[in-house]
Amino acid sequence: MSRRQARQDAVCLMYEIDMQDGDSDDILERFFNTHALNEADAKYIDEIVKLALEHRDDIDRGIEQSCGRKIEYLAKMDLAILRIAAAEMLYMPSVPHRVSIDEAVELAKRYGDDMSPTFINGVLAGLMKQLTKA
Repeated sequence: MSRRQARQDAVCLMYEIDMQDGDSDDILERFFNTHALNEADAKYIDEIVKLALEHRDDIDRGIEQSCGRKIEYLAKMDLAILRIAAAEMLYMPSVPHRVSIDEAVELAKRYGDDMSPTFINGVLAGLMKQLTKA
C-alpha cells in the first residue's frame, strides 16, 4: 500500500468516527481486523488517527483560525481531510508540510465537492503560516 492509500484510509476512518460518534477504538479495531495491511501502513494509520483524535481541540482551533468558520459549519469529509493533514503538519515533523497539503488536496478532489480542493488548500496554507510564525 502506498502512503497516499494509507492517508486515504486514515481520512475515511476519521470521517467514520465523526459520523458515528462512536468509540474510536472499536472502529479502529474493526478496520484493522478487516484489512490486510503491512506493518508500516498499519502503524501510520493508527498513529495519525490517534494523533488527530488526541489533539482534536487544538487542531480544530487551528482550522477555525485559518478558515474563519466554526468547525460545525464545515462539510464532514472536508473536516476529516483537514484534521488528518493538520495532525501530520503539527505532530509528524518527518512529513514536509507541502506534502501534507498536496495529499490533502488530492483527497479533496476525490471525496469533496467542487470547492473542496481550493478550500482545503487555503485552510492548510493558512495553518502552515501559523506554524512558521510560531
